[in-house]
Amino acid sequence: IQGQMQKVILTQERFNYKDVAAEAGKSIAISADNSVKGCLRAPAFNIEGKRYSKNLRTLEDTLQLPALEKGTYTFSCSMGMGYGKLIVQ
Repeated sequence: IQGQMQKVILTQERFNYKDVAAEAGKSIAISADNSVKGCLRAPAFNIEGKRYSKNLRTLEDTLQLPALEKGTYTFSCSMGMGYGKLIVQ
């Protein structure tokens, strides 16, 4: 439903993020669990020419993304060292 918010929690696998999924048409609040370390605590998305990034120090910290269309959105940590995919279905 348009206008609803969904929560996505990032986890780390080795030196990258595990892929995460979200629903199309809903805003996204991204947080990170305790498995995420170092610079991966600051995910960075480039969506439609706009950069979204925030240091997620605690599980309560969130990075807000707008509602997205279906597709796969790659992202990295703020330093470009670790990568992941947000799959919007």
